[in-house]
Amino acid sequence: LDFTYQDTDSDPTNLTEYTFTGLAFGAVSSNRHIVVGIAVKGDNTTGTTINTVTIGGVSATIAVQQTSGGSFEAVSGIAVVELAAGTSGTVVVTMDGASRSCGVFSYRMVGALSGTPKFTGTDGTHAAGLLNMSLNTLWGGAVLGVTSTVTGGLNTWVGLTEDQDYDAEAGDIVSAASKWITADATSL
Repeated sequence: LDFTYQDTDSDPTNLTEYTFTGLAFGAVSSNRHIVVGIAVKGDNTTGTTINTVTIGGVSATIAVQQTSGGSFEAVSGIAVVELAAGTSGTVVVTMDGASRSCGVFSYRMVGALSGTPKFTGTDGTHAAGLLNMSLNTLWGGAVLGVTSTVTGGLNTWVGLTEDQDYDAEAGDIVSAASKWITADATSL
């Protein structure tokens, strides 16, 4: 398995549908999946859910998503599609209602038996400013973490390599980190 971070983009506009053009997907391969991490900040009045995602014009599977709840509604998710053609393309994220900002992170995954995650985990609440989660994984697998937080400060990842972490709009922090597991089974 080859799992590598490629690109990021964000839009600080209040929208229901976000379109990101020219997002890098990496080198073309016959057994390539594009994995997109999604970090959205809601509009503070309604629940936020990722309804649909297209990657390179193809409908993607939303593998997992987690909503934070509360007045600072945020959602993070991961979408996957098998896409053999194109070194870059458009990603469209459609929400169930207006959102304040959206950030996306693209990853190239080659050699996976499937685009369906073997294990998933979520944590929608934090204690003392920390999101805590552990996840078992297998040798040859990959782990991707995505957050959308309203902390006013950047995130710190432990156990994963930070790929991007930035303020998408006025304290709406979007962040992604990953790890390609090259040793025996690991607990992160």
